[in-house]
Amino acid sequence: MGAQLKLPVFFILLFVIASGCSTDSTIRHSAVNTLDFTFIPDVELCAIYGYGKNRAMEAEDELRRRSIFTGDDWSDIENGRIKPGMSLCAVYASFTNISREFSEKMDAHGDDIKELIYDCRDGRVPFCPFTRVTLKNDRVTGIDRLDSL
Repeated sequence: MGAQLKLPVFFILLFVIASGCSTDSTIRHSAVNTLDFTFIPDVELCAIYGYGKNRAMEAEDELRRRSIFTGDDWSDIENGRIKPGMSLCAVYASFTNISREFSEKMDAHGDDIKELIYDCRDGRVPFCPFTRVTLKNDRVTGIDRLDSL
């Protein structure tokens, strides 16, 4: 019966994290409070860690237990740096998944292209007023400044 109750909470969290839009923090916090981190995907853990609040340290512990990042990756993440080749998960851990804009499309070769645009509100991003992170098949291919949206 306990597993049946956790499943809807997981889908609520997945929706909140994947949406990347502004949400009521009480929804996010209540969903995160009930999760067993051993059962959620890496990218959701990275988003929880990157958000930097509720249970972020537990998310970090689980990410380290899974060994998905190298020592250099952790150094970049902890210093809020994004570099070409980093995974989407590392981007979320560095900057959070709450971007100002998010787009996803397939290019002519069938590759998945994502663009995340962050603004300077929380002071994490390197370029103001907007930082665009471009990913191809969930790996960073570019990071640059946008002067407007």
